Amino acid sequence: MTSQTEGVTRLPSEDPARPAEREALRPPEPRDSPESHESPESHESRESPKWPESLQALESLVELARGRPPRAGRTRIIAVDGPSGSGKTTSAIAIVRLLERADPSGATVQIIHMDDLYPGWDGLADAVARLQKWIIDPLARGEPAGYRRYDWHAGRYAEWHAVPSADWLVGEGVGCGSRGPARRCTAVLWVEADRSERLRRGLARDGETFAPHWRRWADQEAALFATEGTRERADLVIDTT
Repeated sequence: MTSQTEGVTRLPSEDPARPAEREALRPPEPRDSPESHESPESHESRESPKWPESLQALESLVELARGRPPRAGRTRIIAVDGPSGSGKTTSAIAIVRLLERADPSGATVQIIHMDDLYPGWDGLADAVARLQKWIIDPLARGEPAGYRRYDWHAGRYAEWHAVPSADWLVGEGVGCGSRGPARRCTAVLWVEADRSERLRRGLARDGETFAPHWRRWADQEAALFATEGTRERADLVIDTT
């Protein structure tokens, strides 16, 4: 059963974090890497006014996932999907911290950012296939997994990054909750915000120069989400507007 509060769909939580613990889980500063300045998935909000409510919901999602079995070999996967600029990176990093806190014995937790897989501004669908082929399927078979990072400046794939088997893998970015990957996911989170607010976040960082790219990317998002129905299949929906 879920509850609805000011646009945030929340799973029930029996043990919400104390205020001091929530303070430790405040959104981090955005990642700062050369490719992040031009990739469509780097324009996340630093902090939404709805963050306290969203964090409570994420706590419940983590508890839900911890009660489910792994579906990719020994690895439980949580997918954090939704349109660009909605706050997926912030949510995913909070989930990583919650998972680490929930298991004092030292569960291994990894995070994968889809903006390292997209082959440019027109490569959304291609990246979903690469996620499945390079990471999800090998983990499920107990084989070595990894990916080639896309260099947004050079316009080509670069070095290989190994993704070792771990207790948890948090994937974040548009498309990671699509039906193919989701079959191996323990839980799927959908993060959204008003379109105008998401565009504002992106252009505030990179300027109007990137507006045409954002529109192209938004068209791909709309087509993918219409086909995949990710929001409707998600275990949890949060609104960060």
